Amino acid sequence: MTQNNETPQTEMPIPPRRLWPSKLFVETTTRCNLRCRMCVKETWDRSTMEGEMSDETFAVLESAFPHLEALVLNGVGEPLLDPRLEEFISRAKMLMPAGSWVGFQSNGMLLDGARAVSLLEAGLDRICISADALNPETFRQIRRGGEEQGVERALVALHEAKERCGRPDFQIGLEFVLMRDNTRELPDLLRRAASLGASFAIVTHVLAYAESSGTQTAFESNMDGAVELFNEWRNKAESEGLELANYFKVLWKYMRTPSEQELAGFLAEFATTASLDEGLDKVREIMGSSLPSKQITIKSFADTRGQLQQLFGDDQGWRDALERLFAVLGDPELRGDSGFGRAEALIRSWKEGVANGEACLADYLTVIWKYSRTPKEQRLYDLVEEMKAEARSRDISLHLKNLMARDEEWAAEMERVFAEARTVALETGLALTLPGIAPVSSRRCEFVEGGGAFVSWNGNVHPCYFLWHQYGCHLFGRKKFVNAKSFGNLSESGILDIWNAPAFRAFRDDVLAYDFPYCSNCNVVPCQYLKAEEFEQDCYGNTVPCGDCFWCMGVFNCLQ
Repeated sequence: MTQNNETPQTEMPIPPRRLWPSKLFVETTTRCNLRCRMCVKETWDRSTMEGEMSDETFAVLESAFPHLEALVLNGVGEPLLDPRLEEFISRAKMLMPAGSWVGFQSNGMLLDGARAVSLLEAGLDRICISADALNPETFRQIRRGGEEQGVERALVALHEAKERCGRPDFQIGLEFVLMRDNTRELPDLLRRAASLGASFAIVTHVLAYAESSGTQTAFESNMDGAVELFNEWRNKAESEGLELANYFKVLWKYMRTPSEQELAGFLAEFATTASLDEGLDKVREIMGSSLPSKQITIKSFADTRGQLQQLFGDDQGWRDALERLFAVLGDPELRGDSGFGRAEALIRSWKEGVANGEACLADYLTVIWKYSRTPKEQRLYDLVEEMKAEARSRDISLHLKNLMARDEEWAAEMERVFAEARTVALETGLALTLPGIAPVSSRRCEFVEGGGAFVSWNGNVHPCYFLWHQYGCHLFGRKKFVNAKSFGNLSESGILDIWNAPAFRAFRDDVLAYDFPYCSNCNVVPCQYLKAEEFEQDCYGNTVPCGDCFWCMGVFNCLQ
């Protein structure tokens, strides 16, 4: 018998569960020499603080450097405005392991030949220069205070420094922020950057911090899986001579002129349906219409008349129906002196009844359409219900109004531009990272998955780019407020202590579960959870605000 004395190899934990961060994103300064219109400093909540990281704060980070795969030295500001940048780079490189890298993103306006050589001699491994247009006027409108010649000068200086310093490993990149105004310039700009020595390019969509930039959003709110499923069923409907776009017309046709007696009859039938033995199973089957069933049962969105109207949309037909519904709620058993109060009580009683095995508000969505339809209208209705059922079985959220109103011409143009960009990358050898045209259904947080931690100039430690700063932004006509989420400050605890603190570890585990709603595709967005300035939980009860984050859905990219 042979004894095996070999020590078993312990498998390395995934980055977010290691005892140290694998990537650090460090904001050494928030000062900047430009006023780019897509910058977080353009937020309608102008509370971003200005400052520079102290030498003492940077020194506290050094205990993590021997474990790092990457150190990214940029945040809100322009790194080249920090005169200590080369010192920080060299200090980090002395402690970081072989194969790791140090880099940063820059607008490049301050980069000349001497500074480029200085950076490479300090040990810089990669740099990403921001440029969003070749057209001088478009460039000036986007990067206010900058000139497109400054980008070319920076790229030339970096390429020459790479040769002069004998650093063939040094990587020069381009970052392009995609907007409606500049999308078509992408392929030509990539070709130009490659000719000036760029070896990689990162393309990201704009996040509209200023309301004036809201119309520049180039991606859509519908997720890729929802778009694909919707197109499949639309083709099926067209093969039968039907138009899915008529779906809401079919529904509203039977809600515009019902009498009070008919509505009262509906409420009576509702009670009858709810009392059937199989009634609860039917409720669960259609629960939430196009929403995941979990969402509608946990949410408390129907407590007010305004929120009820959000559920049913803003169409005049819906509003007329709701007014009539409120008008006939005269049952003395219902609490409240006004029609509004009685309606609130009725809706609340439906919600509370779910816990006792009774029916709930979702039944309304099934039985309200009991009035007669033509065979063609009924077939259209049935097709959409079948589509919803398939979406639920595949855990795909559908926002039918957004799907029917999507700008297909623009989506096709984006596909064309991206295809041309990929061709340019193939021809020039450029490593190209493109965002999605629509948010992807298979979410992945690269920041958490990669073991990243984000450090503000004042020493606060954050989990991701999304929660790094406090800001307001505009998404598809709605305002969103985001508070920075910090797990500690380096003046009070070391970086490894903060990284391993129970709250930070629990946050990363919660993110990795990916058990949060797809807020952008929800039919009741924006709900009270999203409108709250202080996020407490989502409609699933999660305390991580990731349901409304587009970073994990492939829309935004950065150097990492």
